[in-house]
Amino acid sequence: MLGHHFIKPYSRVLFINHWTTANLPWVWIASVVAILCFLPILRHPLLKRSPYTSAMISCLVYGCLLMGAFWALQEATDTETFLFYLLIDVFGVVLMEQLWTIVTMFSSEADDTSYVRWVSCGLLLGACAGTAMVSLLVRQSPDVTTYLPFYAALCMMLLLLLLMLVQDRAGGLGSQKEFFLLKHLAPSLKDRVDRKPVRKSFIMVVVFFPPIAATFVDYMFLDTIASTSGVLSDQAVAINDAFFFINVSALTLSLLVAPFLFRADRIQYVLSSTPLLLGILSTGVLLFQFPLLIMSLKIFDRSMYYSLYRHARENLYMSLEQKQMMEMKILCDMFLYRFSKLLGALLILWLSGFSDAYGIKVSFLLLCLLWITMVALVPRYNADEQS
Repeated sequence: MLGHHFIKPYSRVLFINHWTTANLPWVWIASVVAILCFLPILRHPLLKRSPYTSAMISCLVYGCLLMGAFWALQEATDTETFLFYLLIDVFGVVLMEQLWTIVTMFSSEADDTSYVRWVSCGLLLGACAGTAMVSLLVRQSPDVTTYLPFYAALCMMLLLLLLMLVQDRAGGLGSQKEFFLLKHLAPSLKDRVDRKPVRKSFIMVVVFFPPIAATFVDYMFLDTIASTSGVLSDQAVAINDAFFFINVSALTLSLLVAPFLFRADRIQYVLSSTPLLLGILSTGVLLFQFPLLIMSLKIFDRSMYYSLYRHARENLYMSLEQKQMMEMKILCDMFLYRFSKLLGALLILWLSGFSDAYGIKVSFLLLCLLWITMVALVPRYNADEQS
């Protein structure tokens, strides 16, 4: 996360300066198509056999491409900025889901959901450090933004070394020990987090709505950034500051709120309160045209998702048997998540064709209401397991 947050705000700033926010849905659509092209590769037998192998290959490729981007972006063109945004978006998702697969696998093997929370805290701590360092560097020297891809590439190489060490301690590349853990030591999860397997349709609802909402929030947020400042370094600082507050808020929620909620199995409260509070904030954005409110909406949306909501989602996965859990993670986290992102981008393109920013804000409020309704109506368990 340290390396990814070195470069993520920079990719956003370059794009809105070269392409404007009106073209954001197109790069999001291209990102979904690229992710879908990656799926057959990620399902290769060698990569399915060892999650470590898959993550290490991604780190190596990502690091090499970031190094190439460092040289290519010295005098960035429109095409290069588009491809750079695509690179950060695609590999950020692929690598993150590979790492979460490893975490969820070991959490279920150890019969301990605290792994998810502590790893989430570690990721957020790295994100806080990355955004804080970038903000400090850019404030001192605006020209340092051109070196951010190089710093991010070094972080990817460091992550590669760490994964090699962890994988070696787990028993070796594709070892019999790892297979034994996956197939024999992971018992039925019916006596774990949820004590009853959660309906797959409920998990799909939980995964489906956040990416659409995030697409609307990102569009409103980046449009506000682009309209308030025309200087690239100032925009980079503003986006980094927002990401810093997002990660600090998410880290605070993970450390102070998550233990209380998940210890008492109050996952449903998290899943319901997130769209409810987003809807309340979006009402404020509609009534009062303040940029700070849109910034607050962005901070709340991502901080809740990175801390409580994603933790709740991972716990739902862990209520399933090991094989079903891995299948649902691939289906939901890789395919359904990106399909939702695609749908959100298409909705914004359609709305921007005949409506202004106000219409997009109204549509976001309606989306939150639909999200709340679906979480409330779709049964969490099968009919024979409700009691």
